[in-house]
Amino acid sequence: MKTIALLLFSVSLSVHSQVQPFNYNYPVRCGAVAPLIEFLSKQQKEVLTWTGLDIVDGSLYSLWEDAEGNWTLLKKNTEIACVLGVGTKPKII
Repeated sequence: MKTIALLLFSVSLSVHSQVQPFNYNYPVRCGAVAPLIEFLSKQQKEVLTWTGLDIVDGSLYSLWEDAEGNWTLLKKNTEIACVLGVGTKPKII
């Protein structure tokens, strides 16, 4: 079992090393944390479902979702929050 795991890890490293990095080139909207969180929770009816810490700069990522599958991804520090993306879960027919 360990041999299989090591083989899969080696393959994933070789694939990863061939992937070229890329940059996003789109505007990001930022603002004060409290009003943005209030907007998401009260007006959009989204709740916090996931958080993750950026180990490079110490900022916090957070994912907010509503009952219909709409979501908002934020990156924030103690003062400023930026909306990195918004979307909805695909509906499977």
